[in-house]
Amino acid sequence: MAKLTVILFGRFCIHGTQHSVNGLHARRAQELFSQLLLHRDRIYPRETLASLLWEDAAPAQARKYLRQALWQIQAVLEETAGAEAKNLLTLDADWIQLNSAESLALDIAIFEHAFEACQGTPGTQLADTQRKDLERAVQLYRADLLEGWYQDWCLFERERLQNWYLSALDKLVAWCEAHEDVECGLAYAERILRKDPAEEQTHYHIMRLHWITGVVPRHCASISAAKGF
Repeated sequence: MAKLTVILFGRFCIHGTQHSVNGLHARRAQELFSQLLLHRDRIYPRETLASLLWEDAAPAQARKYLRQALWQIQAVLEETAGAEAKNLLTLDADWIQLNSAESLALDIAIFEHAFEACQGTPGTQLADTQRKDLERAVQLYRADLLEGWYQDWCLFERERLQNWYLSALDKLVAWCEAHEDVECGLAYAERILRKDPAEEQTHYHIMRLHWITGVVPRHCASISAAKGF
């Protein structure tokens, strides 16, 4: 059972087994931890992280800030996860790596794993386990990645994950249509339109889902006639 849960969809948040963890207040420490979490198992040169997060500081000062942020992260991990926290970070003089561990549960990791397992599979052909994993994944996507953060690296990752989210929803809509699950299909389609109101394929899905019930809303019928559907 994971002793530490980290949430990156929406606001940055860390939970222990029974309570929220309040020790990681410094924004740059949060940014550093998020960067490592987004690129799990990647080995980072210290210089790369220091220049990425403290680009306006002199190199020596940036390295000092990096050491302080790492100390803050380690203190929180050890307080929450105990001895297992020692396996989460691998540090040496030049390199930093966050290791995957059973003691750490991460919302984006679950999301990415489910999406990657379904890549190349049309929504209509999802296996039952794939569908259930995707359903769980889109439920975890409670908001965009790290809302309120506007650094370039964060914006890039936010757009990537939002595109995956929309693709996952599209697969679920297609599955619902193929299995005539109208209520769920419409709910997933509406979630797509909240992000992209002009998504044409989603509007077609909505029309077809309504036709399953035999009731086509007037606006859908108008779109259908205009497109020759």
